[in-house]
Amino acid sequence: SVISAAARGDVIATAIVDLGAAELIRLGQAAALATGLVTPFPLFLSGGMFRRRGNAWEQSLTRQALETFPGAMIEAARLAPVGGAVLLALEIAGKPVTPALMERLEKSLGHDLPKDRPANVPSRP
Repeated sequence: SVISAAARGDVIATAIVDLGAAELIRLGQAAALATGLVTPFPLFLSGGMFRRRGNAWEQSLTRQALETFPGAMIEAARLAPVGGAVLLALEIAGKPVTPALMERLEKSLGHDLPKDRPANVPSRP
């Protein structure tokens, strides 16, 4: 795969990965601008590309995200994307998200990322 080739140091594959990550960051910038979101804010890594932690895609996206959104708190999502929608609906409805509820959501809508490994976030000064 392109990700594997980038991990092996292939220059073209690395450029493809970096370009893809840059495009996703541009979408994030547009969303942040449209919603008035300012750092610091949590940025959750979610989706199949993050199943194998520390891959070239995650590294490129994390690096570019921290360059674009200084102070962003990058972490692995605890819930699948639909879980985020559930949390937002609960917030809009004014319902509290208790630890017990969060545990139930994780069991039913939990993300399939490894829970024992934190996001591969470069250290900040």
